[in-house]
Amino acid sequence: MRTRTINNCKTPEWNETFFFCPFSRVKNILELNLFDEDAVKDDECISILFDISTLKLGQKETKVFITDDKLKDELWVELEITER
Repeated sequence: MRTRTINNCKTPEWNETFFFCPFSRVKNILELNLFDEDAVKDDECISILFDISTLKLGQKETKVFITDDKLKDELWVELEITER
């Protein structure tokens, strides 16, 4: 799945919701890839792997991922596991 592109913004906010059906018999890893979109080639800024088994059913959890140590850039993601 892919979010919409936010142009010319140093502090983008997506506020988008995605739904996935995890399988209980396998390890469920959420992969987040952040790109800087360019006309010629999109540059990958960071790739994050997150084990969703650490989340508790029905509780929203905000995770903060450091995307650039020097610039102190952060990616904030709110996650929630719900029953279908």
